[in-house]
Amino acid sequence: MQVVASAGCDRYVKKLKTLKLLYLMLIAQFLGLDSLRDIATRLTCDKQLQKLLHLTSISASTLSRRLRNIDHRVWEQLFAEVKRQIWQQANKTGAVRQYQLNVIDSSTITLCLRKYLWADYRKTKSGIKLHQRITIHGGNSYPDSAVLTSARKADKTVMDELVVTSPDALNVFDRGYVDYAKWDDYCRKGIRFVSRLKSNAIIDVLEEKSVETNQVLAEKIVRLGNAYTTQMTHPVRLIETRDNQGNAVIIVTNELTLPAAEISDIYCMRWQIELFFKWIKQHLVVKEFFGTSQNAVYGQIWLALIGYCLLQNLQQELPKSVSLLEVLRAAQMFLYQAFNELIAALSRPPTKTNHGRQSLDAGYDQLIQIIDQLGTDWLDIVDEGMYL
Repeated sequence: MQVVASAGCDRYVKKLKTLKLLYLMLIAQFLGLDSLRDIATRLTCDKQLQKLLHLTSISASTLSRRLRNIDHRVWEQLFAEVKRQIWQQANKTGAVRQYQLNVIDSSTITLCLRKYLWADYRKTKSGIKLHQRITIHGGNSYPDSAVLTSARKADKTVMDELVVTSPDALNVFDRGYVDYAKWDDYCRKGIRFVSRLKSNAIIDVLEEKSVETNQVLAEKIVRLGNAYTTQMTHPVRLIETRDNQGNAVIIVTNELTLPAAEISDIYCMRWQIELFFKWIKQHLVVKEFFGTSQNAVYGQIWLALIGYCLLQNLQQELPKSVSLLEVLRAAQMFLYQAFNELIAALSRPPTKTNHGRQSLDAGYDQLIQIIDQLGTDWLDIVDEGMYL
């Protein structure tokens, strides 16, 4: 692979090449193996994995050394490549909006202070922060750009790295990204955004708008801030609405053409990124780390994102009724097993009449046909050279 070759990752490496390491790390992610010793044991006991990699054993110390020495930016570039392939497929389907909806947020992963002194956070603990942008397209959300920092880094300091500046983009974020000076700059440059406003914001109402739906409580044109702190020179649109629990929510945006109710719905879509973070933390290995160095920890986060994208790429080829968790479970059970074993598992007759199982079985025939076309080489999305 060109990324690996240009980085010189395999120079002087005889046994555990980078693509073999990538495959092992993906298996660790999918199976929830949270230590290098578990990965080494898996390889020693798994004859099929040995045959696939042409590798009979590897020590935990060798795995640690390889992960430590490979620059995490190599994994970041691989993530960008896999993400690009997902987008090529996603753009073939889905309803086309008049805007590209991008949701930006961050999630903190706490670490042991004694082991991770470099990850500055609090007096009693360390931590890192995953700053993520996802794009919502055709009712589905796809991971886009990401930035890794120490947990102490404020969200708004990485806005410029994640905000999409194209005219058709609409960026959505929460109160952690409130920055009047930055918002003024976005207004000057024509960068559209939707954000929730802090409760203590200083608001100068310039104009009251009529409200035409019960979903929206009020709509105003306002100027934020004051001369004693920071005041925006550009007026923005303020929309008052309520969340699902009935709590008041104040939204501001420099998008002036879309209906207020649609702006409210757009902000509600921000919840998709919370679901993304929840899925990553529950089903992939991002809370127990194989190494303690910054490079090793960041590399593992990028590997988890690569694994997520590979699962999502497979999901794109399957019926919509199949969830990402079901795809993960199928990968766990049939990652490199014979295809007829998958057919047998999916073709088992139900033990009792169950309307839910019957409706699911109706889609399994199509699922089997699609997976039959994919074969067992779905990980070739990264590179055919993986199968050495």
